Amino acid sequence: MVSNSNDCGRSRRSFLRASAASVTIGTAAVSGCMGGLGSGGGTRTIGAAIPQTGELSEFGAHYERQSEFALSFINEDQERLKMTYEDTQTAPNVGVTAAEKLVNQEGLPMLFAGLSSGVALAVARSVAIPNETLMATGGTSSKISSLDDDDLVFRGSPPTQFQARALATLVSGQDVNSTSVIFINNDFGTAISEEFKASYEELGGTVNEMIGYAPGKSSYKSQLNSATAQDPEGIIFIAYPKAFTVMAKEAYEMGIKDEVRYFANETVRGANVTNNLDGKAINGMMGTQPNPPTNRGVYQQFIEDNKAEFDREPIVWEAYYFDTTVLCGLASVAADSYDSDSLKQAVYPLSRPEGETYTYKEIGDAISALENGDPINYDGVSGSVDLDQRGDVPGSYRRWEVVDGAFEEGDFIDYTE
Repeated sequence: MVSNSNDCGRSRRSFLRASAASVTIGTAAVSGCMGGLGSGGGTRTIGAAIPQTGELSEFGAHYERQSEFALSFINEDQERLKMTYEDTQTAPNVGVTAAEKLVNQEGLPMLFAGLSSGVALAVARSVAIPNETLMATGGTSSKISSLDDDDLVFRGSPPTQFQARALATLVSGQDVNSTSVIFINNDFGTAISEEFKASYEELGGTVNEMIGYAPGKSSYKSQLNSATAQDPEGIIFIAYPKAFTVMAKEAYEMGIKDEVRYFANETVRGANVTNNLDGKAINGMMGTQPNPPTNRGVYQQFIEDNKAEFDREPIVWEAYYFDTTVLCGLASVAADSYDSDSLKQAVYPLSRPEGETYTYKEIGDAISALENGDPINYDGVSGSVDLDQRGDVPGSYRRWEVVDGAFEEGDFIDYTE
């Protein structure tokens, strides 16, 4: 399924600006593939294989919104970049098919693929690496870091091993000494749950049970019964919103909520949860999420610009999606030609400290510097986007808590050893 992104909560002003940028949906033709774009080199296209349906469709809409928003700055004075989207349905096999269309049929040398790690890893292994295609992803599994990818795969959001440590620090700090973990049985869920277990046990805690689940079920009572069999003090949910909604409702009906503390990572957060659950079922639940340093002026400006464009504040993931698109766009400007090898050589130096610093509000100046052959240091709205040798970025994490049925932000967590 390919959808027009105009329904992503965009204001009239943003819609008109995106229309001026000639965003392509469903088709792609890369033109002007040689030379710098800023001097009339033509328009280039990035493919995006994202969940427009399925468990993470809500996050797919967030990605579309911010990718188009990023393009509005990159294309402010001339059309440089287009996006074309294919639906992964939040399923690895469908994601591979979507990416194959973008890479093999439409001939794109760069794509964004996967907001879930399972989709990201499948696309990387089956499409991006074999076809030598540069691939950005929103997947956070630490398994992505260890891919034998010849520097083809990178991401703008921090990997799970850091969040697992932050979550373990939070749970331990609440004097919860034993837990069970219910996790989605995919690459993301297995990675972060195993990393949580290791970090939590290092801090002196005990993990009684590790219970995987499959999405799309009408009941998760068996997983809940297994999780509570040894009377843990807490349950850790590594889950997506739709399944977690079912779990939380059943756990409340079973009386589990009165017996144990709830903790989770940020993927349980979503409109599906708050719109379909009585707040009593999750009040007091705590968790962690990647979060840009909120005291930075560029992040505050990003929030204000989103309010002006979309009449809403962005969720934290949108900052990472925005920055990833900017990196892809700047790489397309800096690359000598629009092929994966040139793009790979271009993307890693874009945020090095030795370059002059530019924010998204100064993208025009950053493009001019790149055209002149000068190094730049893109200062992301999500924080540092200085890619390391594995294509990873550093991250900061924040505590959240459910109060009166709503997710409220708390303090940042010092999870360093």
